Amino acid sequence: MSGAREEVGSPEGLWVNLTRERARSGRCVLCGKCASECSSFRLLGNEIYSPRGRMALIEKFLDGSLKPGKKFYSSIMNCLLCGACEKNCPSRVRPRLAVLLVRNAPLFEPHFQRHRQCLTMEMKDGYPALLFEKMGLKVPAEKIPTAQMRGEPCTIPSDSHHVFYFPGCMDDIFFKDSCRAAELLVRKLGYEFCLPSGVVCCGALHLFTGMLGGAQRIAMNNISALNASRNAPILCDCATCAATLRLYPELFPAGSEEEGLARKFAERVFVLTDWLDKAHLHSGMFRSLNGLSVAYDEPCTLRYDMCATSAPRRILSFLQGINLVKFPQDDCSAGLPLLFDAGEESAAAMIQRNKADFLKNNPVDILVTEDSFSRMWWQTNLAGEGRGKIQVMALSELLAQYLT
Repeated sequence: MSGAREEVGSPEGLWVNLTRERARSGRCVLCGKCASECSSFRLLGNEIYSPRGRMALIEKFLDGSLKPGKKFYSSIMNCLLCGACEKNCPSRVRPRLAVLLVRNAPLFEPHFQRHRQCLTMEMKDGYPALLFEKMGLKVPAEKIPTAQMRGEPCTIPSDSHHVFYFPGCMDDIFFKDSCRAAELLVRKLGYEFCLPSGVVCCGALHLFTGMLGGAQRIAMNNISALNASRNAPILCDCATCAATLRLYPELFPAGSEEEGLARKFAERVFVLTDWLDKAHLHSGMFRSLNGLSVAYDEPCTLRYDMCATSAPRRILSFLQGINLVKFPQDDCSAGLPLLFDAGEESAAAMIQRNKADFLKNNPVDILVTEDSFSRMWWQTNLAGEGRGKIQVMALSELLAQYLT
């Protein structure tokens, strides 16, 4: 394989420039302050799974001095993409973004080939049903949306008291109840609820599988579709979607027109529960749950990308009579990485399996998580183990059920 530097001047080399520029790949001083925050490093125990280990490998790869092999691939694929390492980096290095961009390198194409083929073919029609099927998630043919994924165009209110709701591609099929719950809560707080037409998926599937060009096109499509009212908040009931929308500015060269539009767009994006908290949702709006046992599985993108950890926990405290069961470890759910094969050692699967084992001895009525991919993992695995009686839902659904 030729050195990565030889690709910088070619269209395929855009990811190299962005990794240098946006992820600040050359600025890591290997101080190790990120290691204690990294779940994959704590679980797998090898320096190549620490953020500084990954950045050292990436820098050598970009320089053309490293011929990537199995260890390089395993290191990159076992990044949970949580962003924890970026919160305390003194050099402001972006390991998470670097990992996403490096996945655009040619050596990752064979592993992602089936996913890329599905996405390239299916997103022309607006929905990646075949890709989900390859992940083990069967989508009934009669439920697959045609053309673009949204329904009737929404009417934008003349005043500013409204919000846009961005349902992810999984919500359209698997989690329609969360969209209805979100609308109920938003209207309860006195806001108009706008479900826009013309948007596609957030782009996380493309970005995760190294399709930067596809992610960029999706980003510009969504920015255009949601700019009808440029000051209205954009709400997501999936932490992965929200984090991806917030990441749009990093997908374009600094100072470009696209980057400027994406930055203004990203400032409007909120996780639904964080916005509800800011909009003064309060305990008097809910009736007692009478001892309902609930476990909360926090997505890593919610904690680090969106910095919205306090809102769901505070809202859960509004629900009087709830028995909140806490997992013994504080590891977050990885979301999208749960649905992809990371090889023999998968940090994402290890974290979730530990939580599933804990629930065997600590049964709950409801499991709440603010990420669509985590929800799907829980539903699939609990059903496979004969524990399908545990309801898996978004916090919005739980709240909507107990509104006064």
